[in-house]
Amino acid sequence: QDMGELEKALEYQEKALKLAEEILGEKHPNLATSYNNISLIYQDMGELKKAKMYIDRAIAILKYLFPNGHPNLNVLLQNKKNISI
Repeated sequence: QDMGELEKALEYQEKALKLAEEILGEKHPNLATSYNNISLIYQDMGELKKAKMYIDRAIAILKYLFPNGHPNLNVLLQNKKNISI
């Protein structure tokens, strides 16, 4: 993929994340989606440490909100397995 497109996507996702944090608070499930999206972009950019950091944040939110599990949690855990550092 074109690095410029990835950087632009990252910029938009970071803006969306900041707005979501301000409006929804720090522990809303939509934040987990934003963190996952950012993680996927960093994976595409080859920045795996950053990708892992963001996926870990997404997983932590879902584990906090849904201690008995959530359908999206398995998806995030699989995404994390795909990040080889």
